[in-house]
Amino acid sequence: MINLFVVVGKEIVIAYLFAFCAIALWSTNAVTASFVLQILPVEQVQFLQFLGAFLVFAVLRKTLIQADQKSKSSKTAWLLGIIGLTGTMIFQYIAFAIGPITESNIIAYAWPLIATIFVILTGTAHRPLLLLCLAIVGFLGACLVIGGNQIIQLKFTTNSYGFIAAIASALCMAVYSFGIGRSGTSANDVLLPGAIVGLIITAIWCFLGESYWENQWALIAGFYLGVGPMGIGFLFWSWAMQKDPSGNTALLGFLTPITSTSLLLLNGEVMDTTSIIGTVIVLGCCTLIGLRSSQVN
Repeated sequence: MINLFVVVGKEIVIAYLFAFCAIALWSTNAVTASFVLQILPVEQVQFLQFLGAFLVFAVLRKTLIQADQKSKSSKTAWLLGIIGLTGTMIFQYIAFAIGPITESNIIAYAWPLIATIFVILTGTAHRPLLLLCLAIVGFLGACLVIGGNQIIQLKFTTNSYGFIAAIASALCMAVYSFGIGRSGTSANDVLLPGAIVGLIITAIWCFLGESYWENQWALIAGFYLGVGPMGIGFLFWSWAMQKDPSGNTALLGFLTPITSTSLLLLNGEVMDTTSIIGTVIVLGCCTLIGLRSSQVN
């Protein structure tokens, strides 16, 4: 371990450890959602999620003493939290609810492809042309996952709107992963406002919609999605990004669609041939990008 710290760098090693912990939690997100969304409406699931995440961040604020905590701008923290947590999760679960969950999961978690573009634009990428080519091929694979004919013919179905929501979720997450390491703001200062805004939005949404409180296992699963993948998962990821402001560690997010999709398929979800081909392309490009990043770091 000492040699690893010397060769790679202590901060990068810690960033990787935090990132892998976040990925492990995120990997359970889609398969848990596939269960709970069959029982509860999406607005209630989202309310339980943001409630769980809010409690995690609120407890953290109360228990941790952050003497050196300095926020550059409270407006920046609120904006980043709303984009990163509120935007990512609401768009993602709308996609899960109205589109095919396996394909939507691939698109939502393909955000490392977008993050790659951000890293290239900053000039910190090693061999940026190679990364750009991989990102472009990955985007073409994502088009196959969505459905090539729908894109060419501009056909909009319910699934299409689900894919649009998944793309919006991926964009929000890419912006957050890129921005949190450069914000100079503590993770909790960013995530707590996002949880508060999300809790307010989903509470109103839940009140205006439908809710069912009889199935205790579904309620527990929804609450877990907030405490685990959303709350603790986002904290670990934020800490990882702050340990590596270059943004290269963000490209490790390629592991999430691989593990989460594997769990979905093991759970019995199915995909058509075109989507499978697109998925292989997306996961392959994300993997190559992530491996390239880890070799450089």
